[in-house]
Amino acid sequence: MTSLMGELVDDIEHSIFLSIVGVAGADAMIDGVVADIPDAEHGFTLIFSSTPFPGHQYRLDWQREESGCNGYYAEQLDIKGWICRALLKYFPEAPKQLYV
Repeated sequence: MTSLMGELVDDIEHSIFLSIVGVAGADAMIDGVVADIPDAEHGFTLIFSSTPFPGHQYRLDWQREESGCNGYYAEQLDIKGWICRALLKYFPEAPKQLYV
């Protein structure tokens, strides 16, 4: 993902779209996740899974579905954000937890 005119955009066809115009809170969630990554504004790799994996740093807890998007809460960051329906390209249904 890279920043283009203040919006995070997807560089790779098969990566998840965590932030698009109109998906509230996802940009703040990503900012918190990448805060300690040097030069993250030039791009970064985001690994996510519905199960814990070695080295994961954050857990996002599913809150609710609304208008085809899924609300998640990151307790470690104290941030709520919405992930668009592109999430369903990777999972048959929205996972109860996402590990990042």
